[in-house]
Amino acid sequence: MSPNRGTRFGAALMLAACFFCNRTPLPKYQFITSEGNPAFSATFTDAHDFSEGLAAVAQDDQWGFIDHEGKSVIAFQFAYATSFRDGFATVTGTGQRMAVIDRDGRVVHPFSQKLIINLGLGWFAVHDPNTNRVAFHDSGGSEKHPPCFEHIAPFREGYAAFTTMDESGFLDESGAVVQIVSRHKPTAGRIGLWLPTAFHEGLCAFWNMQDEPIPITDDMYGLDVIDVLQPAPCGYLDHSGQALITARYLECSPFSEGLAAVRKRERRRIGYLRQDQSWLIQPAFFWAGRFSEGLACVSDHEGLFYLNHKGERAFAAHFEDTPDEQDKTYRDFSDGLAGAKENGVYGYINQKGDWIIPPRYAAIRPFREGLARVQINAP
Repeated sequence: MSPNRGTRFGAALMLAACFFCNRTPLPKYQFITSEGNPAFSATFTDAHDFSEGLAAVAQDDQWGFIDHEGKSVIAFQFAYATSFRDGFATVTGTGQRMAVIDRDGRVVHPFSQKLIINLGLGWFAVHDPNTNRVAFHDSGGSEKHPPCFEHIAPFREGYAAFTTMDESGFLDESGAVVQIVSRHKPTAGRIGLWLPTAFHEGLCAFWNMQDEPIPITDDMYGLDVIDVLQPAPCGYLDHSGQALITARYLECSPFSEGLAAVRKRERRRIGYLRQDQSWLIQPAFFWAGRFSEGLACVSDHEGLFYLNHKGERAFAAHFEDTPDEQDKTYRDFSDGLAGAKENGVYGYINQKGDWIIPPRYAAIRPFREGLARVQINAP
């Protein structure tokens, strides 16, 4: 081998070594028990929570489904998969084509280029790219309503809230329109009531889009900000379409354990509202989670802590706040444990604030069906 060829060969080896050394490792996910032990040895490059006995998981770029013992139930064959709900899951195949499968892995709603969202109870929202509207299909792909919806919320408590350009209302379990709560005036350029959320404890949040935005002079942290427009005010409707809580708030979270985290328009702080419109806990927080197993995580100028149903501090949250986190549901209690963060890694605490599973994970999720999905390598 000539010196030049040897030099070129050596340089190529060095470049290849640098390529593999500098590659970002794929995430590695695992399921653990409430004692912090691996539920089974298998790890995955991505995973969703368990739902209806199965979890959608990925190995490299292929998704499939496993059971609680980590055994493959539906083979790794999809480009993406969502969790099962009411016996069905949506999957993505080649060419970004979506379909619906049942628990045996059979395709029951054929593959198409349209976005499909599982609404529950065997019903699906199917986006029509030609009209940019949403149709309403059954699990077999038959169209119950044409693409006329701006939005359809998932079914909960027997109803799904919807919004079209002409009206807002509720669908029942048969897919029939059973209640019209608002008729719009499209010629005016605005709809009436926007219903983007599902029912929780008999109420669903709504936004009154007929109200003109108004300027505010302070943001949620009390800083002086001029010429900022508030979004439309929100409130809550019951199953009959009556506004049990009138639209006068800035943010309306779902009810949980009889309380909803609601942000007032004045000073933009969050408190906890009862269904009779009285405050259990006056608005004082920058951020507030939902109540779960009797506790809710909140933050103010002193940091994070948990409240009980009396509005008292249950314990100071001795972990880190990460304001830019998109998903904070790991802070909810489930199976007696909630996620917490310390020194950049996550673990689980009990209802006294004590570490039960020490912080050692790069990312975590709440416990579902007795198991929690955790990321065990560095992000």
